[in-house]
Amino acid sequence: AGIGSVMRAWEDFELAESEKFGQPRTDPESVEVQEAENRSVKRNASTPAPSPEFTVDGISFKWLDVLFRCIDESNSGDLSSKEWDIALKGPWSKTFWHVMMDSVQNETNETNHTVRLVDFTNSWDKAVGAAFENLTGSHDGIPALAVERWNGVSPLEKQFVGEFLMDNQLTKQEFAQFLFTAMLFRSLDLSRSSDDSKVNWEMVRRTPAKEMWTDKEVGQSGGFEIAELLGELRDKKAL
Repeated sequence: AGIGSVMRAWEDFELAESEKFGQPRTDPESVEVQEAENRSVKRNASTPAPSPEFTVDGISFKWLDVLFRCIDESNSGDLSSKEWDIALKGPWSKTFWHVMMDSVQNETNETNHTVRLVDFTNSWDKAVGAAFENLTGSHDGIPALAVERWNGVSPLEKQFVGEFLMDNQLTKQEFAQFLFTAMLFRSLDLSRSSDDSKVNWEMVRRTPAKEMWTDKEVGQSGGFEIAELLGELRDKKAL
């Protein structure tokens, strides 16, 4: 799912509207189906997708798009809570998911249990902010000593967050970029064991993220660690 899907959704919506007014469907069951279809289209198209150059918390939209598609292992265009729980681990996961769910319901007035790309990108900053505030009790930075006391975080990611603690404090933007990098690293190989410190390029070639590297880069043998992924993201202006 990406900007093209939003454009197609608008075209589908215009077609549905022309058919509705050109040939009214009076059968109650058909009308109910038509209304459901229109609500689904509205959910996709009511909020335009940001441009690829758009950034949130210093993260490129096109890379948020890639992250979404990597997490969406079923390739359904929606993230389920199960897919989310695999991609994001830690004391912030449930807060993040609840904020995205609230965003979906406020926009559509429906009780949905999945998140689309437009929901994901539009609620990212708010969700990061809520998770960050839960950890700090305020909008101030998180001291390094508080980070050391985090529970429910993998040893690999707890060590990795040190990359953002050069001044002994984690800002909201740094927290967002830490989460993004950790989620991308995890979703590049969802079968990787939690104590495996590397993702193989072979696994990257099987994901939507392969389009973000050149053929030469993605064709490498071996793999990379999470800190090396952070370096790649910075080199590619993703962060």
